[in-house]
Amino acid sequence: MDDKTKVLIIYVNYNTIPDLKKSICSFSEDVDFYDISYLVVDNNSIDQNFDCLNKCTKHSVEIVKLDFNVGFAAANNIGIKYAKDNDYDYYLLLNCDTLVTTNFVKKLLYVIMSDLNIGLVSSRIVYNFDKKSICYDGGKVNSYKGSVDLQNYLCDYNRLSTSTIETSFASGCCMLIPTKLDIKMSEDYFLYYEDTDFSNRILEKNLKIVIARDVILYHTESVSTKKKSNLYSYYFSRNRLIFIRDNVFGLKKYVAYTYSILWIIKKIICKTFNIKYSIIGVNDFLKNKRGKRAGLK
Repeated sequence: MDDKTKVLIIYVNYNTIPDLKKSICSFSEDVDFYDISYLVVDNNSIDQNFDCLNKCTKHSVEIVKLDFNVGFAAANNIGIKYAKDNDYDYYLLLNCDTLVTTNFVKKLLYVIMSDLNIGLVSSRIVYNFDKKSICYDGGKVNSYKGSVDLQNYLCDYNRLSTSTIETSFASGCCMLIPTKLDIKMSEDYFLYYEDTDFSNRILEKNLKIVIARDVILYHTESVSTKKKSNLYSYYFSRNRLIFIRDNVFGLKKYVAYTYSILWIIKKIICKTFNIKYSIIGVNDFLKNKRGKRAGLK
């Protein structure tokens, strides 16, 4: 491995500094063969106590403070541009509510550098609440549903193979990507489904998405945006339909629309979605409204 390899770890923060600090502190990297730096893109958080982040690492922590919340995709794009402008070889998109394991970056680098046709590598992601249940282990975009079928979801990872596999969906929770790859996230989504769309963009370049299942990342899900919230109900309902419009074609598109509307209704009945904001989301999809919706909290 080249000793000049530079890796930028990009976090998008929105009122999650305690979790972000834990994530940065979880790194205990052997960095003899590469340089590591952190970039935090802050979506106008109320909590601005960033000084604590530099106290838990010997590596550089840069902060980009935004004047308003631009969303997950746009904030990541700011980080990606920073990586390109500052000559990083790779960037790693990580959620703030994650904890890495030993030599996490080093192991991912070995995988992605082993094959020039790999455009993205991710890890096996395990829920932090019990340290064994799988949150993400690869997945396949199901065009008939307009969603992703996750592999091994909630299974005990200790009972499963650790072999590296190809997949068609990478979770936005963890993505290591070569900076030379000319790609960015669609800002049409603002929140949710941008990683599904982003995975499609990787595959359209005839590149592989790979999951290194022997590399573990612990994840506490939905810290900045709680499930059952207005934001969750609105963006998940609207963006699933946007994804279908942009990425599914032919007869599959109409099957996916029908399936997804029924799925949204089921979520409302089960009280996972707020009925008012799911309906607003569907209506905004029909009006072709994308990106951030003003006034939504």
